[in-house]
Amino acid sequence: MLQNRNIPIKLARGQYGSGKTFLALVHAVNYVKWHKFDKIIYVRNNVEVAGSQKLGALPGEQEDKLMPWLMPLADILGDEEALRQAIEQHEIEPVHLGYIRGRSFQNSIIFVDEAENLTTDNVKLIIGRAGQGSEIWFLGDES
Repeated sequence: MLQNRNIPIKLARGQYGSGKTFLALVHAVNYVKWHKFDKIIYVRNNVEVAGSQKLGALPGEQEDKLMPWLMPLADILGDEEALRQAIEQHEIEPVHLGYIRGRSFQNSIIFVDEAENLTTDNVKLIIGRAGQGSEIWFLGDES
C-alpha cells in the first residue's frame, strides 16, 4: 500500500507494538532520500497517556517541545542528532497538530502517527493540508 502512489490517503491500523510506525517511517525516509518526495511532515497529536503525570508547559522552542514525540524518528535515523540534522536540511518538518491550520504541503508525506487519538475534525483538517503530489499516511492502534 505504501508504494502505491494511486492511493493518496493511506491508513495502517494494527496492534500496538506490531511495527506500523517503524516500517512506515523507514519507507518514508527512503522515499525522501530517493527524491520521490521533498520531505516528511510529521504530525503527532501529543495526547498524554491516561494515568500519567502531566508535564505542564515545557520550556524552549517548538522543536524542543515536540522532541519527546519525535523520538520514533530519532530511532529510525540513528539518534537525536541525526534527527536534528534532517530537520535542519528540511527533510523532516515536525508540526504540532494545533499549528497545521492554513498550511498546504506540496510533494510531501504527511505522516500522522498515533492517529487513533484524532477526532473527525482533526482528520478533516489534516486531509485539507495535502497539496499537489502529497500523500497522507495515518497510522494508529486498533482500539
